[in-house]
Amino acid sequence: MGDDGRALGADEVGEIVVRTETIRRGALDPAFADRCTADGWFRTGDVGRVDADGFLWVEGRVSDMINRGGLKVTPAEVEEVLRGEPTVADVAVVGVADERLGEVPWAFVVCTPGSTLDPEALVSACREHLAPYKVPAGFGAVEALPRNEVGKVLARDLLERAKTTRSDEPT
Repeated sequence: MGDDGRALGADEVGEIVVRTETIRRGALDPAFADRCTADGWFRTGDVGRVDADGFLWVEGRVSDMINRGGLKVTPAEVEEVLRGEPTVADVAVVGVADERLGEVPWAFVVCTPGSTLDPEALVSACREHLAPYKVPAGFGAVEALPRNEVGKVLARDLLERAKTTRSDEPT
């Protein structure tokens, strides 16, 4: 479902919604009532797309989406492109506050052994595979991505680094 509540076409990214008999009968836990639409769809909080063959692809969480001037950027999509580069061992993309656009994507890159961060090459790779608004506005090199006990990247730690990092300085 799009932000405007309309059903999306093949390969359009939006929030995953479901409708079940339990939701239709109003038997849903009242704590989740605000996640139901007027016509009985339950907003899962996940972002995804349905491909031309009808398969559902989960792209991430609504809370992870970056709103760049009204255009939505899914960090996982940008990360997938960057992981395809031979100099990138690992990467995380987060939304960094921007006065003009609200947020812009920033990529924090763990380089492969013997490699150094080359923002120009990474921008070029992104431009080849992504819409222009999805290309990161900045890059930072990190030794390792900060993670919690279960391996999830700690975006808040990366956002703190972004406040003090220029795109050409390692962190």
